[in-house]
Amino acid sequence: MIKTQEELHEIIKTKYSKVKVSKNIKIKNNLEWEIVKKLNEDQNRLVEKIISALKIKLQENPIFIFLSEKQIIAEDNKIVGEKIKIYTQNQNINTHSQPIENIIREYSKCLNIKLGNNDTILLISAEGENEENKNSQNDEYVFIPNSLKIEIERGSYARIFKVCIDEAKIWNISSTDILVRENSKLELFSFEQTGEKTRFFERTKISIDKKSEIKEANIWSGDGKGYLIKDIILDGEESSAYDYHIISSNNSKNLEVIHNMEHKGEKTKGEVMVRILARDKSQTIFLQNAKIDSQAKWSDSFIEGKAINLSDEAKVFLTPSMYIDTNIVSAKHSASVAKVGENELFYLTSRGMEPHLAEKIIIEGFFYEVATKMQDIADIENIIPKLLYHRQVL
Repeated sequence: MIKTQEELHEIIKTKYSKVKVSKNIKIKNNLEWEIVKKLNEDQNRLVEKIISALKIKLQENPIFIFLSEKQIIAEDNKIVGEKIKIYTQNQNINTHSQPIENIIREYSKCLNIKLGNNDTILLISAEGENEENKNSQNDEYVFIPNSLKIEIERGSYARIFKVCIDEAKIWNISSTDILVRENSKLELFSFEQTGEKTRFFERTKISIDKKSEIKEANIWSGDGKGYLIKDIILDGEESSAYDYHIISSNNSKNLEVIHNMEHKGEKTKGEVMVRILARDKSQTIFLQNAKIDSQAKWSDSFIEGKAINLSDEAKVFLTPSMYIDTNIVSAKHSASVAKVGENELFYLTSRGMEPHLAEKIIIEGFFYEVATKMQDIADIENIIPKLLYHRQVL
């Protein structure tokens, strides 16, 4: 049955996308957050698989958070009382530019976490298909909302890993606020490999205090459709943010990223680099925006996006923009979308290399610059060949 416009509700509206769903949406919010001491057998197998495939290095006594199940696994009892709090009332999201964020605000309780020196979190979203939704002909999705607030304590080094490998017919929607206190360093690794039935929306805000740094590695793959809005705010003097993205778009994958970085403090530094490989009938949109406020003198901002398009049916939109309110800065931006270079192909094939192998080597080299910057967070060099040749890592 085709629903009329009156029966549909708009949840996402951007320059490139409009997403409507039934007004009678289904929400999976019947679970309360639960803190347990040990992983169960299924969780343990999944964690071992993730660590093995991505070569993640966890610190002692990591915190495991399973978002769909609303489970927090922390073996150390001290961590529970000191670092983890669950808001008893629904989160009041300050910014909700998209209607879908109202669902998060209304239906999710906020999980509040403090991370000290050498603390690690592994966030996992792995909603698998069951027989009911695998064979269902219903076009309605189940929404799974989550809201998190994470604070990195002053003078700390912490790591956050997020793995999204949902296969079920769901909307995985989340809002995450991260505050990095003074003289701290945060490393983040985000990996997405969702199934074709999965939809996801993420709103992430990261605020960085004086002389603090974040370094982030992001891998986007799979066949799911996703929307990400990320705001990085360099609040403090001499704060810095380095954000790197590798995107492998296959089949009918649709990924839209709106990336905003704002320099507020003096002598801040921001670097955002994106590499996209587009194949089949995929669509990838990456909007990179940087703003340097009038008080952010002597700051340095660099945004760059490059894509290789291997298909006439694939679409890539790369749009960098800068708003600069002071002239005492260094600021650069660039974007390019192209096929594999004919000159490079000719050079390699003329020396006896098969064309398909030459193309693979050129693409690996295309990712190499960004991969080396991400390598100390995860084993990116091991991940890239799997993305290119097998189209999946897990």
